[in-house]
Amino acid sequence: MRTSILALYLCVLSATAFAQITTVYQVLKLTPGGCALSRISYSEQVESTVEFNPPFSPEKKAPVALTDIMTHAQPFFKAATHRYQPPVITLGNGNILFSEKGRYGLKTAAGKVIIPASFVSIVSDGKNGFVGYGGEWCNYYSQDGKKLFSKDYYSIEPTGIHTFIVQTAKGYGVADALQKEIIKPGYSRIKLFSTKGQHYYKVYGQEGSSFYLSQNLRDTLWIGGIEGIDPLILSTRYWYIAGNIIDVKAKRRLFCEDSYYIEILDADQQLAITQDREGFKYLFNFNGQLLTNTKFRSIYGFEKNGLGLASVQVNQEDLWGVINAKGKWAIQPTYKEISFIDSGLIAATRTDGKSGIIDIHGKVLLPFKYTRISAASDTLILATVETKDAVLSDLVSKRDFRVIKSGLPYRSIRKSELCGGNAYEVTLQNGESLLDANFKPIPNKVYSRIFYGPEMRSFIATDFGQGNSRSTSTLYSCDGHIQQFKIEGNTYSIFDNYINLDKDLSHLLLPDGKGYFVLSNGTTVANDSHWQAIEPANCNDMFRTMVYGGKYGYINSKGETVIPPIFEYVGAFDVATGLAVYNFDDVQKGYITTDGTLLFGTAYKECELLGNGLFKVTKDGELWGVVNRENEVIVPLKFGQISLDGGIIRGSGNSKLSRTGQSIN
Repeated sequence: MRTSILALYLCVLSATAFAQITTVYQVLKLTPGGCALSRISYSEQVESTVEFNPPFSPEKKAPVALTDIMTHAQPFFKAATHRYQPPVITLGNGNILFSEKGRYGLKTAAGKVIIPASFVSIVSDGKNGFVGYGGEWCNYYSQDGKKLFSKDYYSIEPTGIHTFIVQTAKGYGVADALQKEIIKPGYSRIKLFSTKGQHYYKVYGQEGSSFYLSQNLRDTLWIGGIEGIDPLILSTRYWYIAGNIIDVKAKRRLFCEDSYYIEILDADQQLAITQDREGFKYLFNFNGQLLTNTKFRSIYGFEKNGLGLASVQVNQEDLWGVINAKGKWAIQPTYKEISFIDSGLIAATRTDGKSGIIDIHGKVLLPFKYTRISAASDTLILATVETKDAVLSDLVSKRDFRVIKSGLPYRSIRKSELCGGNAYEVTLQNGESLLDANFKPIPNKVYSRIFYGPEMRSFIATDFGQGNSRSTSTLYSCDGHIQQFKIEGNTYSIFDNYINLDKDLSHLLLPDGKGYFVLSNGTTVANDSHWQAIEPANCNDMFRTMVYGGKYGYINSKGETVIPPIFEYVGAFDVATGLAVYNFDDVQKGYITTDGTLLFGTAYKECELLGNGLFKVTKDGELWGVVNRENEVIVPLKFGQISLDGGIIRGSGNSKLSRTGQSIN
């Protein structure tokens, strides 16, 4: 009876109101054919500052204890097992970019200096060359240290397509490798946008408009009102951006109206959908032509087989089927649920709640007698019958649908990356477990959760505590052996929390709340902090730590506390600058150096890296200035706002200054 009703519904639908409708514009009452692209102003603000969170709180006073904390920490930095080394950048011909006393230069692999350490900062262009920034200007240098440009610029950005985005006092432009300025400087910003082998310059005009300019400088596309989002290139003709399709050949938007959102289903087949005010969806191509008159409730993306899942509403109920790229039903919508197991198999659930497997032609391959069907691996399917009291599942071969194992108590089985990929993660009614390659349980019981262990060669089995009781965990090897830890003469195999840092250091929190760092030689260091995260700090043999509650600090590989977890935030050390961000009590904010000192001490309340060796600083949170790494004043503390735009410092009131602090007209 239901099939007859559905057939009648589809017949009536295709013969009535939609019979004369051929485009999506007619359905939604939109501007026919879309509309031409036009110039629309943008509101993006170009900033290169690093913002801190939470914001500055001037009413608080910086604790004097900060200096004492860093004084205590410095000996740990000096006594580190291995010292921090800045990265060595080797160019394609073997020459090396080196650093010396905070400056950068170029030398041969044999150590002969080609350019002395005179650059304030450098930006490597892979193995091809580098941009060297002096005090005020910069230039691009080849692998052997020769200047590319006969004149210097405020900033230079290699694009990777043999051109360079350059900046003068007039603004940004583009120069090629032959020194020709192919886009004359004068724009507020230029970015390169590349995808699928196509390259466009995103150009921001001084007057507030923006456009895309093709690599060959022949095609200009004005696409406004959608800043901050780069387009997705669907083909040589069509782009997709901010929920709209752009015909770059005709230079038109598919929809003029912004109130309707387009979703791309298949770029290769040029299929898209949108929905009306009632939530019904329509299938159309990139020209706006309807492919079918059917009002869909949902359509999922198409598979490689050219088929997609779709639903329609029948008697206030959504029923699912399979459609082809023309919107015609390959499998009629008679199912309550439906999903692809792979491109040729479909798990379906009838309206009576019974699930089975069909092929893409609707042929039944696994009978409809289960409550749930799911993929267990590339070759196996789990077919489950679940009641309130029990779970009984069959493990079925995808190749011939033969039941390999039956009566399994598993709700799901998933191939795991653990143990070299020879394990299966399973869920039961009362928890989780792990099976070996022969589907035999590895742990001796079912746990609340199974977590990955060190190097994926072990796993942590955890039971969550009830009420105020702590959780308990056990570390298993892949062959089912329980890892034991000897601490202060006692042996432990159950713990509350375990963190493996590397092969030489781990942290164990016991159920009684006592914590220990465990070293590779078996020695332990007491530390009762309940760590939420511990990770490498990229400096010496130290680790960045965070306790529950969100406080940060550092430890070393001996389990010793370098900086206690009392900071609002500390970061890992940046490999290029050797600096780590810190936020102490939301008042004192700045950077920690690799020798364990505060950059600029406590001279400033806040310090933020602008780039190119420059820092934005303030003493009161209201007036800002700029200093270099040696704390030489470049711009006095006099601006309410300050930022670095390429190679030009911008202050409030439209002030423009060079990186040496000179005013730019």
